[in-house]
Amino acid sequence: MDFVDDDNDEVVSFFHWLGGLNEVDQELVIGRIKSLRELAAAGDLDEFDEDSLKPIRRDPDLYELRWDELGTLVRQYHGEPPTLPEDLINLHLHIKHISPTSQALTDDLQNQQISHAIMRYKGGESRNWGA
Repeated sequence: MDFVDDDNDEVVSFFHWLGGLNEVDQELVIGRIKSLRELAAAGDLDEFDEDSLKPIRRDPDLYELRWDELGTLVRQYHGEPPTLPEDLINLHLHIKHISPTSQALTDDLQNQQISHAIMRYKGGESRNWGA
């Protein structure tokens, strides 16, 4: 289930980056995203690439899908709510920003994105995901 806020600046930035790629690379990126989501939903991602899926320490109900796509670090956060045990809920998608001078800034930027995903999860959960 897609619960990504398409109007979020970071999501818009991701799609702007995607739109700047040639058609073949766009299809490659979209195919990779779909494949990783399907593997994660089926619980088969660990066998594919154990570094691609990490639990979020701040909220163990959320997971981070991570990959390097054409030299760009892409992150997606999703949850698997107990009320929808068969569903993987996509919450947020963004390009990871790396500060060349400050690990603390890199961490802060990443934590802002995680906080947004947590907010989306709690909001969807409180509304029973629109069901």
